[in-house]
Amino acid sequence: TVVPPMYHAESLKFIENIKERRFIKSHLSGSYLPQQIQDGTSKAKVIYVSRNPKDTCASLYHFGKNLLKSDIDSFESFCDDFISGK
Repeated sequence: TVVPPMYHAESLKFIENIKERRFIKSHLSGSYLPQQIQDGTSKAKVIYVSRNPKDTCASLYHFGKNLLKSDIDSFESFCDDFISGK
């Protein structure tokens, strides 16, 4: 069963009621996974996919500039802010 992204508490109830295997896509940090998954005592299988930070920075720049029409100066200054966590 493919589970829609979890955006509210009702999603968790929905997932818990599924008896068969589930595929759950999430953008949450691994620290939010149940403790049994974090410590390896669960039989759950986890696939962790991570983006290259360079790609993330470029994508976020274009998203902000083109779709949100935000007031971003230059790609260079945006990268500096991205790297410094601003």
